[in-house]
Amino acid sequence: MNIRDFAHADRDTFLTLSRAFYHTDATDHDIPDAYREKTFALAVEKSPYVRGLLLEEGGASAGYALLSLSHTCEYGGLLVLLEELYVDPAFQGRGLGRAFFDWLFTEYREAAAFRLDVTAENEGAIRLYERQGFQFLPYRCMVKPN
Repeated sequence: MNIRDFAHADRDTFLTLSRAFYHTDATDHDIPDAYREKTFALAVEKSPYVRGLLLEEGGASAGYALLSLSHTCEYGGLLVLLEELYVDPAFQGRGLGRAFFDWLFTEYREAAAFRLDVTAENEGAIRLYERQGFQFLPYRCMVKPN
């Protein structure tokens, strides 16, 4: 599998994959295309707030990941937040999720912690994440959209 940063030419691929992601049990709601467009633009312009990655297998687009980077006092250093990870169903079951995490943990070996959100219904992802060493926190997250 090849993992690379988004390029300008990946816009339509990202939009298609993101729309598919938001219609799976990985999320509980859809988002406006304007959010996707803004995220993609930030990623290709190398914003310090978001990194967009395309997952390729055999020369085909197999999925994508979005990362956010910040500092965490709780863990004493860099926090890598896996905002989104999507593997197209046609490519699932081939070890791409595991390969992505191998890449992530190597790429960000200096990170103090890795974090992600997962819906209770997304049992396959939970199994993958637990095999990678993730564990549920004893508290719940909250959000206030602005």
